[in-house]
Amino acid sequence: MKFQEIAKTIKGNERKKIQDAIKENQEYMRNYSQYKQQPLLVMFVGWEKLFPTNKQDIKCSSCRKAVLKFWDEINKEWLSEKSIPKDKKKTKKSSTLSGALSKGVGTSK
Repeated sequence: MKFQEIAKTIKGNERKKIQDAIKENQEYMRNYSQYKQQPLLVMFVGWEKLFPTNKQDIKCSSCRKAVLKFWDEINKEWLSEKSIPKDKKKTKKSSTLSGALSKGVGTSK
């Protein structure tokens, strides 16, 4: 499964929980160079829901790094979904400069 497909399957409240956990953990790591326990647990629970047969041990440093990297990639997908603008309907302008001049708008006749 690709990151894009996985990112689309997680919606609503669960997505918000994961995003908040990622943000909180990143801020904590920036300040203390350690993982914050509660957000880490949220991300591991989310991992186990998605991949019940692929267990990761929270005590294993490479497992923590793998789970965090996974959620960072998923979060990038979510952020890229938000940044892609929706198709907007193009509307014609009612008058252009050349059209206005041909109609005599703004000229003294």
